[in-house]
Amino acid sequence: MNSAEPEMPRRLAAQRLVAVPWRHAGLIAACAVVGGLASTMLWLPPAPERVAAARPHVQAIQDAPSEAAAGIDLRLDLDPGATQVADASPPPSTPPQWDDEIDAALRQAPPAAGVLMPATPEPARPDATLPGLVAGLLLGLLIAGLRELRGQRMRSAREAEWALGAPVLGTIPTLSARARGALLEPADAA
Repeated sequence: MNSAEPEMPRRLAAQRLVAVPWRHAGLIAACAVVGGLASTMLWLPPAPERVAAARPHVQAIQDAPSEAAAGIDLRLDLDPGATQVADASPPPSTPPQWDDEIDAALRQAPPAAGVLMPATPEPARPDATLPGLVAGLLLGLLIAGLRELRGQRMRSAREAEWALGAPVLGTIPTLSARARGALLEPADAA
């Protein structure tokens, strides 16, 4: 703004900024989606130091799988209680009996040891989608606000009076949807 121009009244500026999200909803949504996708796709790989430290261990495992597997004990230690249940039960004669016998054996046998290692490890990268969506939303709001403040449109008689410094002599009324429809319909030729 030039120093010769009067400053926009605060109420008028506030009205324009409140209308920003509705007028620029597409821009704000696009920025939020792009921010979320970009933060997910632009994940940085692990630090080179960690990769360099893990490389010899991985190479040793790949080079000598038999040496790595030599220390693994392949014996299966059965619980004595479960073995006695299996030895004491006669072989079933029909398939429906199998279900009952299996259920009974499972109820009598103590539970096995818990899982030592999860089946799927935790992902190495953090989920950055939500922070990206929030950052994109804020960026979209900022861009929409700047576009709104830089715009030179006059949306009301008050804005026109303020911008021109002269009173408004008249305005063109807005028509409701019903009135617009009545104007567009052909007149009856009765």
